Amino acid sequence: MLGDEVHFVKGTNPGIDTKVWDRIYVTTLFTFDFEISVKTINHYMRLVNDIDSLYVGGIMASLMPDKIIQATGIERSHILTGLFTDTSVVGDDNNINVDQLPLDYDILEKTNYKYPAGDNYFAYTTRGCPNHCSFCAVPILEPDFRVTNNIIEQINTID
Repeated sequence: MLGDEVHFVKGTNPGIDTKVWDRIYVTTLFTFDFEISVKTINHYMRLVNDIDSLYVGGIMASLMPDKIIQATGIERSHILTGLFTDTSVVGDDNNINVDQLPLDYDILEKTNYKYPAGDNYFAYTTRGCPNHCSFCAVPILEPDFRVTNNIIEQINTID
């Protein structure tokens, strides 16, 4: 959308490891994948022009930022917690709410990993949850319950 060259990688990828990148984003998912996430973060720290150009976000990073800092040495300002709604936290001034952008399914075709649900659409109709179940992290990640993008518009945009 901004003219950047974007590559999607699951874990580490020897094919792109020979290049130094202007910026790398690592997203984390489940807390039980902590070790593999730390390994991935540490791996890509050496593949950016400047360590300040590596950002870590996602569910696990939002729930365990201090543990990631301790395991990788990355600075707190480079751990993106919660929803990615303000690009100024990564030094951009374009006012893009990344959380509301349609997903780019084309990037899945360029990875060596075959996603089991790669032929599906994923979309949000709400954010947050009013139930606050004791086992669930949603109230921590998305504290305010609200209706989001129109589902029909999301599908039409992706198509």
